[in-house]
Amino acid sequence: TKVINYKEGKEWNKELAGANFDLVYDCMGGQTAFPNSKAVLGKGGKFVTIAGEKPGQQVTVGGIVGSMAKTLWRNTTAKFSGPSFNWFISLNPSRNVSLTFLVALYQAGKLKVLVDKSSPYEFSAEGAVALYEKQRSGTSKGKLVMKIGEVRE
Repeated sequence: TKVINYKEGKEWNKELAGANFDLVYDCMGGQTAFPNSKAVLGKGGKFVTIAGEKPGQQVTVGGIVGSMAKTLWRNTTAKFSGPSFNWFISLNPSRNVSLTFLVALYQAGKLKVLVDKSSPYEFSAEGAVALYEKQRSGTSKGKLVMKIGEVRE
């Protein structure tokens, strides 16, 4: 596991260049996310985004058509060189195929999730405040987790 602190000016694509990852799962978005992923993805690697290139932008028919065209172009050129591009829009997360794919990777031991050492937080007002304060501090080194209940198999 490697933590890259962007506040120190480090760029993930340069820090991990040549790592030959199978997947980059982008939750932040931005116009540089896909081009930067090319430096870290191996042959046949996939770039998956749930945020798109302009996170928070109002959804319009023109925007959707433009994104579809760009995705088609990226996947066409990926057949010759570079990673494939996938963009998931989910109004109902329980039906999101990408989440199922990620769970399968995790269960197969091919996906590691970095969880901050302060987690899990208790499910209470105090726990929620502590989690929020940790998130706002910018000092977490991984995902922040709140324990809501017991895991059922």
